Amino acid sequence: MKTKEFLNAIKNNKIEWKKHSVQRMMQRGITRKEVKLCLESGEVIEYYKDDRPYESALFFIKTPNPLHVVASFNQKDETIYIITVYRPSDEYFLSDMKTRRR
Repeated sequence: MKTKEFLNAIKNNKIEWKKHSVQRMMQRGITRKEVKLCLESGEVIEYYKDDRPYESALFFIKTPNPLHVVASFNQKDETIYIITVYRPSDEYFLSDMKTRRR
């Protein structure tokens, strides 16, 4: 998912912030800058190929405060859609904050 076009979309601010994601960011004290950094420099830890209208992925970055971002990418108009944003917790993830608990 992290193609040249995807990275260009970040650079050109072709990001659509879904209402849900903005609400969660405000509730959780997460900034747009953190989200962009996660998309640019983080790693994809899960793919959701069956998501519609565009497949999506779970991005992770381990900054002082680990962050997860679920985003999709419309290749046709080169727009990223931010679906949700959250700080992973050890209730649902192992200590690496990437691996889901079973």
